[in-house]
Amino acid sequence: MDNVTSGGVLNTGRLKQYLALLFICLALVSATSASSAAEQLQSDEYQLKAAFIYNFIKFTSWPEQIAQAAVKSANTEPLFLAVIGADNFGTRLEALEHKLANGRHIVLARHRTDADRDNLSSYDMLFLALENRDQCLSTLREVAGRPILTISDKAGFAEHGGCIELTIKEGKLRFIINRTAIERQGLKLSYKVYMLALKVLGGEKC
Repeated sequence: MDNVTSGGVLNTGRLKQYLALLFICLALVSATSASSAAEQLQSDEYQLKAAFIYNFIKFTSWPEQIAQAAVKSANTEPLFLAVIGADNFGTRLEALEHKLANGRHIVLARHRTDADRDNLSSYDMLFLALENRDQCLSTLREVAGRPILTISDKAGFAEHGGCIELTIKEGKLRFIINRTAIERQGLKLSYKVYMLALKVLGGEKC
């Protein structure tokens, strides 16, 4: 009974130890909850980004599609999407391979490093997840003028010549379009996408 007073109350030393232990336990629970919330937030963010990418694909026309539409012919060739760099999508983009975009199957490839990639001209879309700004700019220069839709969530991507930049604005996922870049690539983006953009560089919203 050394730790209890005659009135049955914990002594001061024991009470301080108890409160310290309680504080540590609460802090651990709080940290775990915050970590889980952050992971859930990131999970939801990249799920939404994958959905945005799919809709960008759906509402983009490539030169061969435009030509075939003029003669009322359908293009059933696959659409090739490559992710360049270490992305945070996990398996979320794999779900796109089970979908069709304007009657065309989407085929996904991943290249974790810039050196790991093959000939970029074989792709219809690129998602650039490169952390190195110079590598990103080099890739944009390499595909400039080719019918390739370039997308990234890196800040300043659209300003430096990328087609579409995903960005977070006031807690919401938005996107910036570089209209000049899209037209330079020989692509046609639906006016519906322009209308939803946070900002359009190189021209007004349709």
